[in-house]
Amino acid sequence: MQLYGCDLVNTGKHNNPQIPAAFSFLQADLEQLPYPDKYFDTVICSHTLEHFADPTLVILELKRVCRNRLFILTPCQKYFYFTLDEHLSFFPTETSITDLVNCRQYSCRLVDGDWFYEGIVEGVS
Repeated sequence: MQLYGCDLVNTGKHNNPQIPAAFSFLQADLEQLPYPDKYFDTVICSHTLEHFADPTLVILELKRVCRNRLFILTPCQKYFYFTLDEHLSFFPTETSITDLVNCRQYSCRLVDGDWFYEGIVEGVS
Protein backbone atom coordinates (compact mmCIF):
# COMPACT_ATOMS: atom_id res chain seq x y z
CA MET A 1 0.00 0.00 0.00
CA GLN A 2 1.27 3.46 -0.91
CA LEU A 3 0.16 6.51 1.11
CA TYR A 4 0.26 10.06 -0.21
CA GLY A 5 -0.02 13.42 1.50
CA CYS A 6 -0.47 16.81 -0.07
CA ASP A 7 -0.44 20.34 1.33
CA LEU A 8 0.01 23.86 0.01
CA VAL A 9 2.80 24.46 2.52
CA ASN A 10 5.68 22.09 3.17
CA THR A 11 6.09 22.20 6.94
CA GLY A 12 8.60 19.34 7.03
CA LYS A 13 6.31 17.25 9.27
CA HIS A 14 6.34 14.47 6.69
CA ASN A 15 9.97 13.71 7.62
CA ASN A 16 8.84 12.32 10.98
CA PRO A 17 10.53 8.90 11.54
CA GLN A 18 7.26 7.54 13.00
CA ILE A 19 5.53 7.96 9.63
CA PRO A 20 5.90 4.83 7.47
CA ALA A 21 8.32 4.86 4.53
CA ALA A 22 5.35 4.11 2.25
CA PHE A 23 4.21 7.71 2.81
CA SER A 24 4.92 10.16 -0.01
CA PHE A 25 4.44 13.91 0.51
CA LEU A 26 3.96 16.52 -2.21
CA GLN A 27 3.58 20.28 -1.92
CA ALA A 28 0.77 21.26 -4.30
CA ASP A 29 -2.29 23.41 -4.82
CA LEU A 30 -5.48 21.51 -4.02
CA GLU A 31 -7.28 23.21 -6.89
CA GLN A 32 -4.73 21.76 -9.38
CA LEU A 33 -3.43 18.43 -8.13
CA PRO A 34 -0.54 16.97 -10.16
CA TYR A 35 -2.05 13.48 -10.40
CA PRO A 36 -3.86 11.78 -13.28
CA ASP A 37 -7.60 11.12 -13.25
CA LYS A 38 -8.73 8.31 -10.92
CA TYR A 39 -5.22 7.94 -9.48
CA PHE A 40 -6.27 7.16 -5.89
CA ASP A 41 -8.56 4.44 -4.59
CA THR A 42 -9.45 6.59 -1.59
CA VAL A 43 -9.13 10.34 -1.04
CA ILE A 44 -9.39 11.98 2.40
CA CYS A 45 -9.77 15.72 2.82
CA SER A 46 -9.79 16.73 6.48
CA HIS A 47 -10.49 20.24 7.77
CA THR A 48 -9.55 21.95 4.52
CA LEU A 49 -12.66 23.01 2.58
CA GLU A 50 -13.56 25.68 5.11
CA HIS A 51 -10.36 27.57 4.19
CA PHE A 52 -11.47 28.20 0.60
CA ALA A 53 -13.80 31.06 -0.34
CA ASP A 54 -15.25 28.84 -3.08
CA PRO A 55 -14.55 25.14 -2.40
CA THR A 56 -16.26 24.06 -5.65
CA LEU A 57 -12.96 23.72 -7.56
CA VAL A 58 -11.45 21.75 -4.69
CA ILE A 59 -14.36 19.29 -4.72
CA LEU A 60 -14.10 18.82 -8.48
CA GLU A 61 -10.37 18.18 -8.19
CA LEU A 62 -10.79 15.69 -5.32
CA LYS A 63 -13.40 13.81 -7.32
CA ARG A 64 -11.20 13.88 -10.42
CA VAL A 65 -8.28 12.11 -8.73
CA CYS A 66 -10.50 9.70 -6.78
CA ARG A 67 -11.42 6.31 -8.20
CA ASN A 68 -13.65 5.03 -5.42
CA ARG A 69 -14.18 6.51 -1.96
CA LEU A 70 -14.03 10.16 -0.98
CA PHE A 71 -13.97 11.17 2.68
CA ILE A 72 -14.44 14.80 3.70
CA LEU A 73 -14.35 16.18 7.23
CA THR A 74 -15.31 19.78 7.82
CA PRO A 75 -16.64 21.75 10.80
CA CYS A 76 -20.38 22.09 11.26
CA GLN A 77 -20.26 25.83 11.74
CA LYS A 78 -22.45 28.84 11.02
CA TYR A 79 -21.07 32.03 9.59
CA PHE A 80 -20.23 34.65 12.20
CA TYR A 81 -19.01 38.11 11.32
CA PHE A 82 -16.19 37.81 13.84
CA THR A 83 -14.33 34.52 13.71
CA LEU A 84 -10.84 33.74 14.87
CA ASP A 85 -10.38 30.51 12.94
CA GLU A 86 -9.68 31.85 9.42
CA HIS A 87 -12.61 29.96 7.89
CA LEU A 88 -13.95 31.33 4.61
CA SER A 89 -16.67 28.74 3.92
CA PHE A 90 -19.20 27.46 6.39
CA PHE A 91 -21.22 24.26 6.53
CA PRO A 92 -23.98 24.73 9.12
CA THR A 93 -26.31 22.05 7.71
CA GLU A 94 -25.93 18.58 6.27
CA THR A 95 -27.17 19.75 2.87
CA SER A 96 -24.54 22.51 2.78
CA ILE A 97 -21.92 19.78 2.38
CA THR A 98 -23.92 17.04 0.61
CA ASP A 99 -25.19 19.38 -2.12
CA LEU A 100 -21.67 20.71 -2.70
CA VAL A 101 -19.97 17.32 -2.99
CA ASN A 102 -22.89 15.78 -4.87
CA CYS A 103 -22.02 12.07 -4.96
CA ARG A 104 -24.99 9.83 -5.82
CA GLN A 105 -24.06 7.34 -3.10
CA TYR A 106 -23.01 8.93 0.17
CA SER A 107 -23.45 9.08 3.90
CA CYS A 108 -23.04 12.18 6.00
CA ARG A 109 -23.20 12.40 9.75
CA LEU A 110 -22.28 14.77 12.52
CA VAL A 111 -19.37 13.53 14.65
CA ASP A 112 -18.15 15.70 17.53
CA GLY A 113 -19.09 18.95 15.79
CA ASP A 114 -17.73 17.98 12.37
CA TRP A 115 -19.45 16.72 9.24
CA PHE A 116 -18.10 13.31 8.25
CA TYR A 117 -18.95 12.75 4.59
CA GLU A 118 -18.25 9.51 2.75
CA GLY A 119 -19.10 9.33 -0.94
CA ILE A 120 -18.65 6.85 -3.76
CA VAL A 121 -17.22 8.68 -6.75
CA GLU A 122 -18.67 7.62 -10.09
CA GLY A 123 -17.00 10.28 -12.19
CA VAL A 124 -17.22 14.02 -11.83
CA SER A 125 -20.81 15.19 -11.59
